[in-house]
Amino acid sequence: MHRGYIRLYRKGLEHPLFTKPLVWHFWNYCLLRANHKSVEVCFKNKPFMMKRGSFMMSLSNASDSTGLTIQNIRSSIKILENFKMIKKSTQEVTKQATIISVCNYETYQQKKNTSNTEANKDLTKSQHSANKDLTIDNNVNNFKNVKNDKKKNKSGYSDEFETWWPTYPKNRAGRKPKKQKAAKVFDKIALKYKDDLNKATKHYFTECNGLPLYAHRFLRNDFWKEFISEPEQSKKHAQVFDKADKYAGKTDQDWIDEGYVKNTGGGWSKYG
Repeated sequence: MHRGYIRLYRKGLEHPLFTKPLVWHFWNYCLLRANHKSVEVCFKNKPFMMKRGSFMMSLSNASDSTGLTIQNIRSSIKILENFKMIKKSTQEVTKQATIISVCNYETYQQKKNTSNTEANKDLTKSQHSANKDLTIDNNVNNFKNVKNDKKKNKSGYSDEFETWWPTYPKNRAGRKPKKQKAAKVFDKIALKYKDDLNKATKHYFTECNGLPLYAHRFLRNDFWKEFISEPEQSKKHAQVFDKADKYAGKTDQDWIDEGYVKNTGGGWSKYG
């Protein structure tokens, strides 16, 4: 039975891999599996010292434990190595097992300070009470900060999301399903990418041809970033509209004066 705990830092919310759910899931698996102290294990029928912050795994066992496919795990290992978050050992790799080491494990998973633990035992009741009040105050402040950050309206959605939502294209049935899912993803990225996201949505409105993805799929995994730049199709549309504006409001006599002849379709054609 697994016991104990690990430290999980809030700044992980700002990490670029936080929006990659499969990779982040495997990263948490690595943190939970890593040994909190060095331990001797049997490896190739010989004793092997597994260092603190590392663990032995096989792709099949990791797949069973995480629910990820073996290909998902291979990809996650590669990405986490590129970000220097883990190291995959090359010397101890066999056909059955791989050694994974969490980088900077000592920094983020520090051991308990025993002297501090002993000192804490001598705290008086008044100190306990004061600490409890401080904790409550901090939690209340954190709650207020989150509440103000999101600026939720009565419907439960942020004002920023409610402003953006009408700009996202409807499907051919005139509907936009899964609004709640879209709101969750939107609130994670809107503060950082608000202007680019609005541009991308505007361009996607033109490019999707009435067959848009669900909004949460458009928003997640940086798919929306492919539409930040104005597409060629939109530029052509703009040229057509410019031309239409140029000739808007002309009378029949104006067309005749310019050498045009009315055709059977009701339009104007120029010959010669």
